[in-house]
Amino acid sequence: MKIEKKALCEFGVCVKHRLVELNKTQLWLISETKKLLPNRYLDSSYLHKLMVGEVRSDEVCGAMMEVLDSAGSGSVISIGKR
Repeated sequence: MKIEKKALCEFGVCVKHRLVELNKTQLWLISETKKLLPNRYLDSSYLHKLMVGEVRSDEVCGAMMEVLDSAGSGSVISIGKR
């Protein structure tokens, strides 16, 4: 039985690209996002669900965009609605 890999949604693609630009990991992103949202539960499983579009949280996605935008001097991320 082969398990199919889920495709990334637009948000997931943008996050992956920005992490590569910054040479950072998803674990780094989770850690930095938790600093902005200490009362929200966030782990690698939840991040995966966000990145494939299974769940949507404007609060968490917004905090992640803030982390990615403020890190380094690269381009600012602009993501439309999923």
